[in-house]
Amino acid sequence: MNQSGIFRRVKPNVWQWTINGHNYSIKRYANKGTADKVRIVHQQLKKASFPNILPVIASDDPTAIVQPWASNVRAVKFNRIEERTKTLDLLYKLHATNSDINWSEFGVFLPQYDLQLKWQDRLSKFKAKKEQIARFLGEPAVDQLIIYAEQALKSMQPVENKKPTILHGDVVHHNFLMTEKGKVYLIDFDLAAVGHAEDEIIMWMHRVLPHVDYNLPKLLEEQPLLQGFPKEHLLAIRYPNELLREWLYVDVIATQRKAAFVEELVAFTKVALSSWPKLWYDSGSVK
Repeated sequence: MNQSGIFRRVKPNVWQWTINGHNYSIKRYANKGTADKVRIVHQQLKKASFPNILPVIASDDPTAIVQPWASNVRAVKFNRIEERTKTLDLLYKLHATNSDINWSEFGVFLPQYDLQLKWQDRLSKFKAKKEQIARFLGEPAVDQLIIYAEQALKSMQPVENKKPTILHGDVVHHNFLMTEKGKVYLIDFDLAAVGHAEDEIIMWMHRVLPHVDYNLPKLLEEQPLLQGFPKEHLLAIRYPNELLREWLYVDVIATQRKAAFVEELVAFTKVALSSWPKLWYDSGSVK
């Protein structure tokens, strides 16, 4: 990769590179393995004619991923029905590539995704920080989150007899970029893994439920693709994943931003907890 041109740092490990009138994104990883994984995922998706990724450009830096700079795009908004629909459709298309690609063959690069194990680990970390979090949220609310998480883990049903596929691994809204013409691209495959599609759809539902007031029946009715979702796996919705993750994130927030972040998170948690009894019931009563 030519080192001339102009570099502008946009994130700790991401730069905008301008050369010969063209703009590129350069993302450098701490190790070559992650960069190799991202390259392999892009290579395979290109072979499968998956159109919703940005191309990877050859580079002489083994720890870097170089791509065209995405201009005139924005992160999708999960509070918009049409954008929820487009992102869900994109995930289903991503998962469907297992009809052309045996993703399990890339086990050296793509780890096995175990949702229950991941959530058990997250709950353990949350419990370890119980006292610190209770100072902000109050002990009763913290205890309630722990009870919901423990009971949800007990009720989760394993996905069986399904062919594993690629999972993006981080379906946050800003990893879906929408163009002015409405096309959506999926970016940042750093956490890509091999697992069951149902687990990633559950993660997507966790992300969008706050934007529909935790109304699961409404979301299922709104999205035709979800109407065939296995009902037994909806029990995973009961795990308060977003809440636990955000509270664990408090420790890494800069001091000057922490007070405002915690204030918003306390309000967010109170709304979520008030909605959880109905969400719990709805997840077990869908027909």
